[in-house]
Amino acid sequence: MRDTPRAALQGFLDASRRRDFETAAHYMHLWGIAPARQKTEGPELAQKLADAMERAVWVDVDQVPDTATGSAVEGAKALDDVRIASVEADRGSHTIRLARMRDPFSSNMVWVFSASTVRSIEALDAAYGLPDYAQRLPTWMREHKVLGLLGFQWLGLVALALIGWIAGALVERPVIWTLRRMARRANVQHEEKATALSRGLVHWLIVLLVVLSAYPTLRMSATASLQLGRLLTMGIILVVMVGALRLVRISVEAFQLRHVEDDDPTRVRSIMTRLDAVSRVAQVLVVIVGVALALMQFPTARTVGLSLLGSAGIAGAILGFAAQKTFANLFAGILISFTQPVRIGDTVIVEKEYGQIELIGSTHVVVRIWDNRRLVVPVTYFLDNPFENWTKTSPELWGTVILHADYGVDVDAVRAEL
Repeated sequence: MRDTPRAALQGFLDASRRRDFETAAHYMHLWGIAPARQKTEGPELAQKLADAMERAVWVDVDQVPDTATGSAVEGAKALDDVRIASVEADRGSHTIRLARMRDPFSSNMVWVFSASTVRSIEALDAAYGLPDYAQRLPTWMREHKVLGLLGFQWLGLVALALIGWIAGALVERPVIWTLRRMARRANVQHEEKATALSRGLVHWLIVLLVVLSAYPTLRMSATASLQLGRLLTMGIILVVMVGALRLVRISVEAFQLRHVEDDDPTRVRSIMTRLDAVSRVAQVLVVIVGVALALMQFPTARTVGLSLLGSAGIAGAILGFAAQKTFANLFAGILISFTQPVRIGDTVIVEKEYGQIELIGSTHVVVRIWDNRRLVVPVTYFLDNPFENWTKTSPELWGTVILHADYGVDVDAVRAEL
């Protein structure tokens, strides 16, 4: 079991997971300790080393050489030691190594944790061992794991979340009050919309930041700490994304309110149409960037993304051919929003139906017909087909009025009356 570096490391880890530290001690260089003390100190040192390695580093056993010489190349010169990992502690860096040594009992060459590694165990335990308060807790809270975390670590996370929740509630009120005051000084209409930007988001952001900054004190395993850190970071990114979406929506609404009473109705409709398009594009970009950054926290998602990019040639061509009408409508919607052959509120005749443009969406346009029915047509219709826009240059409508009158009526008097 100690013939190769990989076998020695795997044997130590397996024994530690079984909490069989007497066996784990056989994978350590304890020959500098008096034989009478090895039986008592060996298991203690093995437990401290196992706990420190679990919390400080993630070791890929498959990357450790599995040859008796310690070299990844068969037939190469035998190595004296193999580096497993470097661990940062309060007083500097410590390197965990496996050394090739002659067993004094069997005279065989074996791989064990080096003497320098054994000497650094106390320093590693001070940096990564269980906190002092955890040592005084019941055994079930500091030895038994549930979903990769010890009992006291679960309680610690709950406590941190509660502290963050209280801190968020205390911080959110002053932030909202400050935004209200700033909105009043800036003469912002509908100050409720301005303060809605931070409502709820500041609270959740404080909770996530408190947990993210304090959870390392719980001394979790390296794997659990890494995954929890990624989840918390992803949560912060999503909260910021929601805040950005709110900012886009509130900014557009504020700009619309500023121009809604403009004297030129044509200009108002033009601005509304452009703002609607800008808002949709900005929201899509915010969602794409936010979701991408959140997924990039996980290596698996990055691998999937690279795989998708690698196959984007054929897959992209197939997808583009299948969704060409959808993409055409999307680009047509953006084009119409800026070239504006039609605008929101324009009076048009489409498919021999008289109505007003009610909505210009990403893929379709809704026309409210005179009898309150809705005519839904694809955006590309207004680029590919002729239609009548009665309010393109002015909101004033010209029409013909027929008056039935006597042949002897005074025409000049009728004109003067009209």
